[in-house]
Amino acid sequence: MLATTMGSVEPIIERITDLLEGLKKAVAEKNKGAIAGLSSELVGQTNLLVLKLLEINIEATPSETGVATEGAYLELILAVLEQKKRAAFLLTECLAYVLPSKRNAIGANIQQLTASIYDIANEGVHYLSKDAVFERYADIIYDLLAIAPPTFRAAKQPVNFYSDCFMPWIHGIPAPIRKAAKRYFRDELPHIAGHHVTHVTFEAKAGGVQIGTRAITHFDDGYPPITFHVKAHQNYAAMGSMVASSQRKGIDLKELFVYKVLEFIGLGSKVHFITHQASEDRALDKNALFIATQDVSYTKTPATASSSALSTMGKEKIFRPISELYDLDRQKAIGDERFLAQFQAEMATSEITQIKFEATIIDIIARVFRLGDLNGGNFGRVSVTTTGHSYEKWKLFDFTVPEKMEGRYIIGDVENTTEGFIKGNGTLRHPTPFLSNVLMCRDRGEKIQVGHAVIAMLERGRPGIVDASKVKMSLPDAIRRAVDEIIRYMSEPMGASGTRADILGVDLSKSLADLDDYSRSALENFDRLRTGLHKLQSSPSAEAGGGAEALLK
Repeated sequence: MLATTMGSVEPIIERITDLLEGLKKAVAEKNKGAIAGLSSELVGQTNLLVLKLLEINIEATPSETGVATEGAYLELILAVLEQKKRAAFLLTECLAYVLPSKRNAIGANIQQLTASIYDIANEGVHYLSKDAVFERYADIIYDLLAIAPPTFRAAKQPVNFYSDCFMPWIHGIPAPIRKAAKRYFRDELPHIAGHHVTHVTFEAKAGGVQIGTRAITHFDDGYPPITFHVKAHQNYAAMGSMVASSQRKGIDLKELFVYKVLEFIGLGSKVHFITHQASEDRALDKNALFIATQDVSYTKTPATASSSALSTMGKEKIFRPISELYDLDRQKAIGDERFLAQFQAEMATSEITQIKFEATIIDIIARVFRLGDLNGGNFGRVSVTTTGHSYEKWKLFDFTVPEKMEGRYIIGDVENTTEGFIKGNGTLRHPTPFLSNVLMCRDRGEKIQVGHAVIAMLERGRPGIVDASKVKMSLPDAIRRAVDEIIRYMSEPMGASGTRADILGVDLSKSLADLDDYSRSALENFDRLRTGLHKLQSSPSAEAGGGAEALLK
């Protein structure tokens, strides 16, 4: 019952209120020990409070809430909003007084709570009818933003505390992206892997300036929930510089195209494109496109699963970005100890090893498509453990495509393209120490060998690790198929509004001409690199390397 759950929250709110009063006293008395203890206890209590509040089923029907009439249901939902408003105000005051080391935890709770308030107001009938629930949401957010500055002043926080500490948590609720993701996964997409989505929940994204969120899809048959990382396309405004849709730079079809290519060749995640076109939204929110990539750690047969509907051979996947595995501090390698040991052992041999092979795949793909922003958080390793064996996969899931380079996507002739790859210079510079050290600190002949092996794999498609008969698409085939999919997606009729391209403000003729030039150039770059490496690999001077076949899987 909704009312029962609400009642269980009141003792927690009272406890937080008492702790906060004690913290204010400790701050006034400069009692460091008490400040530390009370700050820690407040984090635990606010975690519990938000957990309890998020248990309230905001999508429940009147009958599910235990009330008899629509009027009573509306009053109950308004009461939920009021309780969440009180909690949000209380957490904002806690944020002003807790230790700086505890602010991230409190801020994340404020974000979750405010996002759930948004969901109540923007779910189904409330959003469509602009009823009292919808209006109450706007009032709550307005009031929350209004009470924050005097609260922080009373706590003697610096003047920039509001903008630098508080507002990022509120801006972390990307309203249009959440609405679009919920509508797409729950209402527009028939099924995911044959399973029906019942509801979608959200978590804040880990970091970065682009608008984004994590959407968790839940199914009606016990199928393990799938997390999708949903973000705005690269030309959409960042969180701190939001502009109206009419003033944004247009969608770059090259970005969507590369996401599809990476999916088809097995280097990227499964990807969905989400069109948000609600005409009722503000100009800032409407006619936007978002990109949803499936979490690379997802498995349909998790090791902890006990359901008879799932395989008894559980699987565990753990993703680590390369920034967690390898970095440099004063030119000394730091990161995961086991990975560092593996790295050192592989760099000490002239054989074609896994780390060399995977880094070279990323390097060649980045060159062929002239990708940027390959920082240490945008690619990494998935460690897979299953019954009887374990293995690793590498994934590239974020990047930028070239801008203002129409007609200039070709790297160079065969010799320049190949030498640029071997020397690690020219058209591509890697921002991560990992890629620089793997790709540039090696013998020329060895690099020719591993490059040739990677090109051969991309030409025929990567075989499955467990089942070698399950071969991923070759790079040339993936390029052609991705072009076809993007054309079909953008040309799809969307009722009276025209095609999807019309809705999204895409000049389809101009954009497709650019995509055609880009995709043809990628094929040509790949072919020139293939030709150059084949010629060098066949020459007597190419002497290093070996053991490539085992790494082609």
